[in-house]
Amino acid sequence: MVDLKDFTIIVWDEIEEFSRETTQRHLGLENGESTLYRDVKRFHSQKELDEIYDQISEDDAIVLCCHVSFGGNFKGYYTLRNFKNNSKYKFPEIIYISSNNDANKAFNNEMADKVNIFAYSELITKLRLGEICGFNKKDMLQSKSISQGKKGVFLSHSSKDKEIVFKFKETILQLGLEIQIHDIKFTSSEVGGIAAGENISDNLRQFIKNDMGLFIQFVSQDYIESRTCLNEEGAAWCIIENLMYVTISLENFTRSFIKGPNKSINIDNKESLLNIYENRKSFFGEKNIVLYNQKVEEFLMWLKNKAEIPNR
Repeated sequence: MVDLKDFTIIVWDEIEEFSRETTQRHLGLENGESTLYRDVKRFHSQKELDEIYDQISEDDAIVLCCHVSFGGNFKGYYTLRNFKNNSKYKFPEIIYISSNNDANKAFNNEMADKVNIFAYSELITKLRLGEICGFNKKDMLQSKSISQGKKGVFLSHSSKDKEIVFKFKETILQLGLEIQIHDIKFTSSEVGGIAAGENISDNLRQFIKNDMGLFIQFVSQDYIESRTCLNEEGAAWCIIENLMYVTISLENFTRSFIKGPNKSINIDNKESLLNIYENRKSFFGEKNIVLYNQKVEEFLMWLKNKAEIPNR
């Protein structure tokens, strides 16, 4: 079990909501001090968020939370998302919380965006079990990013899943985000893969070491059972920071993978696919968001028509 005292909770909340007795109790706050977590810090503006972040140690485990209010069209959700996108820091994940145990169902019934909203008790449980791991400043500081300036995208996948990964590469990366084919390592094809006669291990080692700025793994049962795929996973884990390590699940796996702070993305989740770009604009550069939305929709329609994802 993980000790909750390892975590600093940074939570967006309105003053009146944060001051409520129930909120204080859920966060373990007594006389302004947290008896549950290492610390709990509330913010309500971009400036406050950046000031709090500046004061935190690089090694502190941070959990960035947003209290979702059910009044005012779920106030908090869109506000914090805008803060996150405009911050000078690149936060990998927001945990949405509510004192309402039915929050997740209510939100997803009424809103176009699909996200997980946890009750405070669920947050505590998931932190203790390691299902939410938080992140630290070493993961986020772009000036220390080992992938900075590297534009290569490595698509780690089982050859048995090559059709869906090829479509992702073509529609999402090439057409939607305008990534050049020579910057994408897709080993299931000689175009952007490994040419005949080349040493496979040397080719991959050079790309991972010298060119890779973004690692995307497409996890399926075949992936998990492939020694080659797991070797790629391990190599990327050793050299790339969490934000640039993306796990996409092809089979609705619920567990996190080797880069704990980043929970896996389901391949058919529109919001998560859009956030691949939104959360990594410093890597992709400014793109035509309307075009990207169109290509995400096109890819999801292809998925639906092909009906290739198991258990649908």
